[in-house]
Amino acid sequence: MNLIPFGHLIKPHGLNGFISCRLFNKESRILKKDIKIYFNNSVDNFLTIEFINYESKNYLIKFFEIFDRSNIENYRSLLFYIDKNNFSKLSDNKNYFVDFIGC
Repeated sequence: MNLIPFGHLIKPHGLNGFISCRLFNKESRILKKDIKIYFNNSVDNFLTIEFINYESKNYLIKFFEIFDRSNIENYRSLLFYIDKNNFSKLSDNKNYFVDFIGC
């Protein structure tokens, strides 16, 4: 598994376990239901997206594992990662910017 830094969770929103987030690529729409996001660059520490709202200023995410505001507070201000296998496949002559980091 190849984990890529993808954004920050900002702060809880409402009482039902939603949290706002900012993505490093504001145009990205990779995050969707059933995608796992990882923390501490570890495949053992993750949450699974139940719902994401791309219409708000800071996108809002709800996770299957979180049911209320007190639980989501633990994720405030955390950097999160996604598995590169979630990225769309590109044609032969195209690359993602992240492919050039560390070359």
